[in-house]
Amino acid sequence: MWYQGLALGVPMRRRKFLSFLGGIAAWPFAARGQESPPTIIGFLNGQSADSYKRNVSAFRKTLSENGYVEGQNLLIEYRWSDGRDDRLPEFAEDLVRRHVALIFCSGSPTATLAAKTATATIPIVFSTGIDPVKAGYVASLNHPDGNVTGVAFLASQLTRQASRSTSSATSESGHISNSVQPNASNQCRGYA
Repeated sequence: MWYQGLALGVPMRRRKFLSFLGGIAAWPFAARGQESPPTIIGFLNGQSADSYKRNVSAFRKTLSENGYVEGQNLLIEYRWSDGRDDRLPEFAEDLVRRHVALIFCSGSPTATLAAKTATATIPIVFSTGIDPVKAGYVASLNHPDGNVTGVAFLASQLTRQASRSTSSATSESGHISNSVQPNASNQCRGYA
């Protein structure tokens, strides 16, 4: 048996001793082998890592709050195109080859389309500021169908329409007020 010769005062052979040490060293890995492997997700983005630091921090925090901690039970495969949308299809195909559990797309309309072209089975979650139906991500907002779903921030389109409606209703005074968050960069875009 492996433990023979471990009693004090009994000579131990080198091979038995090395087997004993190897067993002790491997024990944590064997115990870990019983745990489920970490979930791997793909993060496909059309921007640079530097420009998306705050967003990635919020993304990790949200995942962590839901029980997915990067480096523990979650691995994230990041792909940044640095504004070169022509690289996104190649990155999407690479994530599919790595058998990620899902692909999160942001930072470029092309990111979601590249992921959608690369796979019809891996779930794709997008975050966008454009209309996902017009962009071709989903068939409809009510029933996205397929493997693509996500969040669309259409505030600028809604604000533009509200401005038009308010303008026609207040044509006498010509004054319109609007409350915005001063640090939100996309709130005031697109006013007509």
